[in-house]
Amino acid sequence: MQKVGIGPIDDAKIRNKIESTSLQLQFFHAKMNVRKATLQSLFVFIHRLIGLAISGRLQRHSCHFTA
Repeated sequence: MQKVGIGPIDDAKIRNKIESTSLQLQFFHAKMNVRKATLQSLFVFIHRLIGLAISGRLQRHSCHFTA
């Protein structure tokens, strides 16, 4: 007796479906990682910019005080 519904064709279909789903998930995760990395680098850049601006202001103020 043969089992109905589970044959080589169905097996291949299921395997293809699983592979395509995992590829989509991998692509989604890669996209999210890129987005996260971009946000982090932007965050670091803005922080450095703010830090430079603050230190520049402090230096200007210290020049006023010493002069």
